[in-house]
Amino acid sequence: MNIGVIRILSISAVIFILGGLFTYAEEYTGLPSKPNPVVPCRSPLTYRFGHIDRRFNVSKEELKNVMKDVEDLWSTALGRNLLNYNRNGEVVINLVYGKDQKRTEDEQTLSGRIEVLKKQVEMSKKKYQHQMKLYRKKKNELRTTISHYTEIAKNFNKKISRWKAEGGIPQKEEQNIEKTKQQIAYLQLQIKKKQKHTETLRKQVNSISKHLNTIIDLQNQMISKYNNKFSDPQKFDQGRYIRDGNKEKINIYQFSNRAELKTVLAHEAGHAMGLGHVDNPKAIMNAMMDKQDIFHLSLTKEDIKAIKERCQ
Repeated sequence: MNIGVIRILSISAVIFILGGLFTYAEEYTGLPSKPNPVVPCRSPLTYRFGHIDRRFNVSKEELKNVMKDVEDLWSTALGRNLLNYNRNGEVVINLVYGKDQKRTEDEQTLSGRIEVLKKQVEMSKKKYQHQMKLYRKKKNELRTTISHYTEIAKNFNKKISRWKAEGGIPQKEEQNIEKTKQQIAYLQLQIKKKQKHTETLRKQVNSISKHLNTIIDLQNQMISKYNNKFSDPQKFDQGRYIRDGNKEKINIYQFSNRAELKTVLAHEAGHAMGLGHVDNPKAIMNAMMDKQDIFHLSLTKEDIKAIKERCQ
């Protein structure tokens, strides 16, 4: 009763979810030079929406809601609204789909598939361990039954041989002999049933093992593909504020989720209001998108100081 080769592979590759080094980039000529130096200090800076690439899967209404959050965020600095939506607004906001966003979406898709496979591997491992435990239990029970049968059959055969050598089976032992024969027959039947059950479990364990190795191999292939394609850090321009003469626009090129979109828009809106970069890595107006708590976004004292100095 050999259980065949059960091979469990370990994940040989390590997934490096490093992503890219995201930066805010902007083109402008000399901060804080603005055509109207009082904006946004005495009246809100107005904005409107231009081209929204449908591949971002963001509607204009959703974008309005995100910008409303940005308005509320910056209003805390001076206690009044600094940004307002207007159909004829000064700053045009565009969502421009490019290679950086495509790369981000490809990375999310592949990492999502790896995560699904990871869960499948975990479930298959648990199933394998459960079936293997059951198989070993039944195999031990079979061994115990065989051992019990062997002992009874051995003693029975010894008695029969001894009685034959002595001239025949004593009449008083005939009833015991019949009971022993029935017990041996019963044990033989139990052994056959347990052998059949144990063999079924063995096949199930090997089947689960084979499936487990298949999905682990597939997971390793995907991890290797991920590492080859995405492990090298890259520098992305997530957003860019551009001023060309009297024309102003904010182009958003890349974001992973709503919170990241809000952070990039808040940063570029800050440039549109005439703010430069600040040193605090947690600040909205820091040059790098790295340390901000994007899911609980708030102005730092450096951000507030920058807008107050801009409005003095």
